[in-house]
Amino acid sequence: MRHGTSGPRRRRIVTWSAVVVTVAAAWTAAGIVNRPSPPDTRLYGVAPWAARGPADSIDVVGTARGSCPMPSRVTGRPDAYLCITAEGTADPCFAPPVHSEPTSGRVLCPAGGSVTRYRAVAVDGGLVTHPAGPRREFAVRLADGQTCWATAALPGTPRYRCPKGTLQGPPHGPRTHRTAAYLPAARSTAQNVRVTITYR
Repeated sequence: MRHGTSGPRRRRIVTWSAVVVTVAAAWTAAGIVNRPSPPDTRLYGVAPWAARGPADSIDVVGTARGSCPMPSRVTGRPDAYLCITAEGTADPCFAPPVHSEPTSGRVLCPAGGSVTRYRAVAVDGGLVTHPAGPRREFAVRLADGQTCWATAALPGTPRYRCPKGTLQGPPHGPRTHRTAAYLPAARSTAQNVRVTITYR
């Protein structure tokens, strides 16, 4: 009894193996191999305050003093304000719900580009209530992990600022499969990217 493979049959096996490897490499180079699909877009309602103070799900990483002279320019939430501190402008900052604080003179402003880290700002002069407007996404997370924050919608300014680029407009598309036009830094052409989380 002979063991193993030799002669023409062995050459055929080697040849087909080479073909499989070559095709797989070509598919990989062409970007047509099967890859896991990005997760569906999720909507996350940001709630930094609880009934009696800051929520347990966030970290308060510092304090400051400042003023909140106007409603937020990036979301129509009735509890959202544009605030000014010694470190600059923060928008949006969130006021506590009624009765959660002894006074309404404190807001929580996102710190370090995070939706879970906040700075507590004591507001000089208190807060002025304002009616609710459109509850737009004030931050989004892209499929590559970047969190992008809305900027004031002024002519010539990007709609969202990301760590490595900008979004040229708000997310669009079906609610569970949203995308956005992303312009990487130092590039001149935007590309459509997946949005995995929208924050309101």
